[in-house]
Amino acid sequence: MSLKEGFLSLNAKPDFKQPYIHEWTFGIQTELTPDIALEVRYLGLSAIQMSHFHFFGNQAVPGPGPIQPRRLYPDFNFLIDTGSGASANYNSLQVQLTKRMSQGLSFMTSYTWAKSITNNEGEEGGYASGDLAQNDNNRAEERARGVNDARQRLVLKPGWSHERAGRWLGAERDSHFPNRLSFYPRGWLRRGQRWHRFYSARPYL
Repeated sequence: MSLKEGFLSLNAKPDFKQPYIHEWTFGIQTELTPDIALEVRYLGLSAIQMSHFHFFGNQAVPGPGPIQPRRLYPDFNFLIDTGSGASANYNSLQVQLTKRMSQGLSFMTSYTWAKSITNNEGEEGGYASGDLAQNDNNRAEERARGVNDARQRLVLKPGWSHERAGRWLGAERDSHFPNRLSFYPRGWLRRGQRWHRFYSARPYL
């Protein structure tokens, strides 16, 4: 059968493989002072046989002349199918310094140096997510930094607590719950914390 313009094919690969992920980590914790702890760890991840969406498969080889004869399957137009074989990996060095609450103050500081590499950014939303390959016949050309690859991250989380003692409340404040009110202090307790995050630029920025 031969068609001048070819026709559209929608299918799923019969040899589709189940994706799997390997993850490994190694860390060391040490006590610098009774209130301050330091942790250094390495985290690695490898994702293999991830699914990827061929929305414009059977692309024509670049060159002059009609398009159809230059396709791998010239009797077909675009091929739409889901296959396996995409991959990704992530490696990071993480350092965290923690001071537990003492004298009303605490803090947590963490720094991460990481790198994420992949040849597929996912298939959510089909081709609308912008993850289509530049050349669907050569997926290896897509290997590059992931869109969320922030090489450096710094997180600061200070916290504080301030308490002021007072006399115990008496039952006269509420005659319906005298026992419950007897456990409420007249003083006040104030606690708080704030997160501060700093990132290096991502590839698409």
